[in-house]
Amino acid sequence: MKRIDRLDLLSFCNGLVFFAPVALLVRTQAGVPLSWFFLLQAVLSLTVLLFELPTGLLTDRIGCRRTLLLAQALSLASRVLLLAAFLCRSLPLFFLEAVVEGLSSCLLSGTLEAYLYSVSGPERYPARMAKAANFGTAGFFLSTLCYAVLYRFGGIPALLAATALACGAGIPCAAGLA
Repeated sequence: MKRIDRLDLLSFCNGLVFFAPVALLVRTQAGVPLSWFFLLQAVLSLTVLLFELPTGLLTDRIGCRRTLLLAQALSLASRVLLLAAFLCRSLPLFFLEAVVEGLSSCLLSGTLEAYLYSVSGPERYPARMAKAANFGTAGFFLSTLCYAVLYRFGGIPALLAATALACGAGIPCAAGLA
């Protein structure tokens, strides 16, 4: 059996998105009109479009490991902002969350692949990338199974908090990458 490493655990933690089945409800139950939900998605996409190249340049400057750690920290910040936006019913916080999530996505985009290629080499890269992706899928599957229990006992705040905790658990994994 192949060893589970920090990248596998990071992928697993990032797959734990407990609120995924009700992502639309997170915003609409907080008073965000449906049309604004799509605007928030556009803000996220626009952030990715505008910052993809600058974050790539940042990665070239600070390295993959530091970029992955920064991406994880921003991902945690976006999850905490989503929880705060929901609890406060704050449209500005939902907008800020979309921007922070977009920045995190930009930092992650391509960096994970570059990191894996540098530590695995061209021969082992495809299998190593597939293994990391499988851990992410396993996390998502587990979070989907746990969704009903969390929702029943804590509603949307419990789903958001569990996702933030899982994301936070990924920070030591990212920090420990070689």
